[in-house]
Amino acid sequence: MKRKIGQQPSEQAEERIRFIIRSMELKANDRIPSERELSEMCALSRNTVRSATKFLISEGTLYTEPGKGNYLSPAPVILNPLDTASLTETAEKQGKRLRNEIIKARIAFPGEWESDAPEWDVSTKVFILKRTRYLDGAKYAFETSLLNCDRCEGIAEVDFRRRSLYRVMDSYGVRPMQGMETLQIVQAGEEEAQALDVAQGSPLLKICGTGRDREGTVLEYFYALITPQKVRFVCDLERKRRKR
Repeated sequence: MKRKIGQQPSEQAEERIRFIIRSMELKANDRIPSERELSEMCALSRNTVRSATKFLISEGTLYTEPGKGNYLSPAPVILNPLDTASLTETAEKQGKRLRNEIIKARIAFPGEWESDAPEWDVSTKVFILKRTRYLDGAKYAFETSLLNCDRCEGIAEVDFRRRSLYRVMDSYGVRPMQGMETLQIVQAGEEEAQALDVAQGSPLLKICGTGRDREGTVLEYFYALITPQKVRFVCDLERKRRKR
């Protein structure tokens, strides 16, 4: 591949690495050639290849496994912010494999949840579920859910490593039908950085909110921290005509 007029060496390296990925027919989570190999294949310096690789990681095309190398990222999951579907349902529709690594699943201690669940009385028995969630083998989100145990007696005994929280709630006759979500960019703290294998202080997308039943009663408080490159938000908008 010839260098285009005005093209910077790092841009040339990015273009050549993309070409190598396509020509090798690499799939999601496949390891790409090493920095030394890419330098030889691109006929560019290792510093230039390193700079291009860092850019491809930052935009989400690649991800890194410390001590192992760089890998081709899965396509981002598409989320509709107006949809109440669970991540499990969304992943299944998009043909993605979802699994959970359980960090915490137990009845919460007093003082552990009150600031995150302002509408519940302090005497409420609360189940807390913390999970690192994987899509197509790559870490996707660090998620915390708080549930009122009065509506889901015995839920602390459920194995959530592969079971959907919403489907378990369905089995209790409890299903969020409405709610509210807020989105903001935050910096990864120590716990989130460790859970998602990112540097402390890295930007993360934080989604937090409530799930309510038809009567408006809060069933769940939740928040999830997601690496921004692994999600896209898409929704249909319709402008309503004003009545004359």
